[in-house]
Amino acid sequence: MARPRRPRPPDAAAVLASARDAILTETVDGIVTSCNPSAERLYGYAAEELVGRHISTLVPDDRRDELDEILSRASRGEPLDLVDTERVAKDGRRVLVSLAISPVLGEDGPVVAISTIARDITARVAAEEARHWTADSLRAVVEASPIAIEILDLDGRVQFWSPAAEAMLGWTAAEVMGAFPPTVPPDEEDAHRRFREQIETGTIVTGLASSRLRKDGTRLGVLAYGGPRRDASGRIVGVVEMLADVSQHRALEEQLLHAQKIEGIGRLAGGVAHDFNNVLTAVFGHAELLLVDAGEDEDVASHARSIRDAAQRGAGLTAQLLAFSRRQVLQPRLLDLGEEVRASRTLLEPLIGASIEFRINARDGAVHVRADPTQLQQVILNLAVNARDAMPDGGRLTLETDTVEFTEAYAADHFDLQPGTYAVLVVADTGIGMDRETRQNIFEPFFTTKPSGKGTGLGLATTYGIVRQSGGYIWLYSEPGLGTTFKIYFPLVTAEGQAVVPQARPELTAGSGTILLVEDESEVRDIERRLLERLGYRVLTAGDGLDALSTARAEGLERLDVLVTDVVMPRISGAELGKELRGERPDLPILFLSGYAEEMVGRGGAAAPGTAFLGKPFTPEALARKIRELLAGGATATANQRRASDAPGEADRGTG
Repeated sequence: MARPRRPRPPDAAAVLASARDAILTETVDGIVTSCNPSAERLYGYAAEELVGRHISTLVPDDRRDELDEILSRASRGEPLDLVDTERVAKDGRRVLVSLAISPVLGEDGPVVAISTIARDITARVAAEEARHWTADSLRAVVEASPIAIEILDLDGRVQFWSPAAEAMLGWTAAEVMGAFPPTVPPDEEDAHRRFREQIETGTIVTGLASSRLRKDGTRLGVLAYGGPRRDASGRIVGVVEMLADVSQHRALEEQLLHAQKIEGIGRLAGGVAHDFNNVLTAVFGHAELLLVDAGEDEDVASHARSIRDAAQRGAGLTAQLLAFSRRQVLQPRLLDLGEEVRASRTLLEPLIGASIEFRINARDGAVHVRADPTQLQQVILNLAVNARDAMPDGGRLTLETDTVEFTEAYAADHFDLQPGTYAVLVVADTGIGMDRETRQNIFEPFFTTKPSGKGTGLGLATTYGIVRQSGGYIWLYSEPGLGTTFKIYFPLVTAEGQAVVPQARPELTAGSGTILLVEDESEVRDIERRLLERLGYRVLTAGDGLDALSTARAEGLERLDVLVTDVVMPRISGAELGKELRGERPDLPILFLSGYAEEMVGRGGAAAPGTAFLGKPFTPEALARKIRELLAGGATATANQRRASDAPGEADRGTG
C-alpha cells in the first residue's frame, strides 16, 4: 500500500503574501528590499515604488531619531519587540503601528538584513482612547454631580462613595468603604433591603421617597434611585444607589400646602361671613320692628333688645372672618410704625397687667409703612392679648421695630415672599410657647388652645388677614417653654409713600481665623459654613452642643477665634454651650443666632459681655459684620446698645 504523500510546505513567498501584518525587509542601511501585499495596503505604495527606497520614506520627520536608534540596534543584532510608533502613508496619513524588528544573520554570523513586521493599531488605540475618555468623563460627571452616588456589593457593603455622598451625608469614603452604609435609619432598614433586592433582580428603581441619616445625627429627606451593577459578562455583581437631597423642596412644599390650606379656609370663611351677614341683616330688621311694635310691653322690648345685641355680636364675628379672608375695606395711609407702636402703650398696659414687664424698643428714626391705623392697632392688640394669656404667672412682653431687606436668593426659598425692603414689627413674649402642631394651625379661624369660653379662635386669624391684605407677611418662632416671637413685615415706603428701592448689595469683606459653627438644622449649617469659608475663615462644624464641646476640646480652645452657635438646640442649648466653653476660656467671643427676639434669648445668657446676637434670617453682610465686630472687640457693648436683630425671623421653623 502506497504511503500518503506529505503535503508540500508553502514557500516563503506564499507565507509573506498571506500574512495580515505588513512585512518589510531592509538592508542594514535601511534600504527596502521587499514588501508584502499587506505592506502595500497599509502604506499605499506598490512594491515597485517602495523597493529601493530608504525606510525613512515611511517615517514622519519627528520620528527620525527613533528610526536611527532602531537601525543602529538592529544592525548590532538586537531584536526589538512591539515598539509602538507612527508611520506615514503615501497620501500623508499618519498610521499608528506596533513594530517587531528582527535582525537577519548571514551564514558566517554578521547581520545581513533587517525584517520589520508592522501591525496597524490605529483602531485599537482609538478604542483605548475612547475607553479612557469615557472613564475620565464618567469620573468627572460623578465628581461634579450634586447627586450622592453609592455602589454596594451584593452583601450590601460600600464599594464606592462619591464626593457628593461625602458632602451630603458627612462620612468620608475612607470611613465607609467595605462597611455597611451607616446612613440608613433603623426604621427604614427593611425598606432599604427591599430596595436592594428589587435592583438585584435587574429592576431600575426611580424616585423612591426615603430618608437618610447624616453623620451628625440629623435626618435628611431624599429621593432614592437605583440600578444593577454588572460585570463584563453581564452578571449582576452589585447595586448602584443615587440619592437626591429634597429636604429644601419638602420645606417649600410644606409652605405651599400650608398657604393653600389657609387660602382655602379664607375663601370658605369669607363666603360664610357674607351669607351670614345677610341673615343678620334680617335679624336686625325684625328686632327693630319688634322694638317699635312692643310699645309699652317691656317684656317684648327686652326680648327684642336681646335679639339685637346677639345679632351685633354675630356681626362682630363675621367682621373678623372677613378680615381673615382679606375682604374687609381698609383705609390705608402713611404711618410711622415706631410711633404707632409707642402709641399702643396707653392701650396695652392696663390690658396686660402689672405682673408682666412691658418693653418697647422702636428703631431710631421714622420707619414708614402704608397701612390702616385702626387695623394695625388691632394686630398689635391681638398679639399682645395672646402674649398676656401665654404668661399667666407673669413674664416679659417686648415690642420692637426695625427694617430688613430680603434678597432674591432668600425669597426663592420662601413661598410667596417677594424680595425687597420691609419694616419689621416684633412681638415677643416669655410665655409657655407652642408645639409644632399648634404652630401649624395657629392662624386658622376658630382654632384656639384657650379653655372653652375664653376665646373665639379668631384673633390670630384676623391678624393674619389684616397683615396679608396690607401686603405683608407674618411668621413666628416658638417652642414649648421658650416663649413665642411673632415677626410681621410690611413693605417699607419713603416719607412720600413711595416703595423703598433696595440698595446695592455691599461687597463682603474677607476675614481670617478659626470659627466653631454649631447649628442643629443641617441645611442652615451647610449654607452658613459655605458662606464663612467663602469669607476666608476656617470653619469647624457641630450639629449640637455636646458635639461642639468635643470638637472644641479636640481642636484646642486657644485655637478658636469665634464661637457661632444657634440658641435653641437638642441636648444642650447654645447658652449652656457658651457658658461651658467660657468656663474653660473666659475671653472666647460668642455670636448667638436665633429666630427669637434678643430680649428673649438674653434670659439664657446671650446678653453677657463679649457676645453678639444675630436674628434669623440674616444676610451674608450682617453675619460678616457681626464676626468682624467680635474679632475687633466690638461685641463688648451692652445689650441695650445692640439691635434686637440684623434681620427678622424665618417662617415657622420652630428652631433657633
